[in-house]
Amino acid sequence: MASLVRLLEACLLALAGAFMLVLATSPMYWHFFNPKYSWLTFTAGAIVALLSLAGLLHRTRTPKASEIASLAVFLVLAGLAVTLPNPLFDVPPSGITSSDSFEPFSQPPGDAQAMADAENPPDTFGLDGAFPADPGAGIPAPTFDVTEEENGSRFTMDGVEYIKTNIAELILAEQENRLEPGGAYSVQGLVARTPELDEAGYIAVTRLFIVCCFADATGVAYLVDVDDPQSYTQGQWVHAAGTLAPAKTLPKTLPIAIPGAFTAIHGDKFAISAARVEPGPVPGMPFLFELRGKEPYIY
Repeated sequence: MASLVRLLEACLLALAGAFMLVLATSPMYWHFFNPKYSWLTFTAGAIVALLSLAGLLHRTRTPKASEIASLAVFLVLAGLAVTLPNPLFDVPPSGITSSDSFEPFSQPPGDAQAMADAENPPDTFGLDGAFPADPGAGIPAPTFDVTEEENGSRFTMDGVEYIKTNIAELILAEQENRLEPGGAYSVQGLVARTPELDEAGYIAVTRLFIVCCFADATGVAYLVDVDDPQSYTQGQWVHAAGTLAPAKTLPKTLPIAIPGAFTAIHGDKFAISAARVEPGPVPGMPFLFELRGKEPYIY
């Protein structure tokens, strides 16, 4: 009995360590944790796998009744986990990484193609499938040259040089009083709208900022002054370029909904006076994991 328990313990430890090693080296890692912690997960997985050998070779140890009970509970939980959706193969949860959270880029609910895609998930473990291959499908193609934003930390449009940054960096710079009226910036993200924003002539461009994992994810939003907020769709991915102007007076609490976030913060001193706000390609990694505080920023 004791040898069987030791064998089961060793196998479970080895499997847990192997899973951690595979996850740490998988392109899917960022779906669960901040990529900067992959080395820590890899190291911990290697240690856990080695501990399985130690437990197997420690033949003089007699398992206690509490250890056997714990092992039984763990096996039951592991069996239940097998029945859950497999995050490496199945369709990701809506509102976090699935393309169906980006409404204008996905098939309508109930669409035959969408159902087929759900039943036949992608074969790769990377970013394929997290977002549609053609983010412009179903919406007008961008009229701007996307390549102008691909290289360098800045680009020029109509004689104005725009700094490529992200919403979290803008909010941080605003809080540290590093922003000035007239500063030219370009950001990208999901459109969010509320009745209060519509009335003020704003849309909110939003991103998800992750410190460790989705459990601590925070939504960040920056207001963009546009001619007609109603021409933009909730959940639409846009590239917004413009200059900073003092923000209009709005309610302190705005019900801005950001997929995957329980809370959201937004800049309230400035808003971007739009020179261009158009649908554009979704970046390979749509979430924000770090703040740099200086150029080149994560765009």
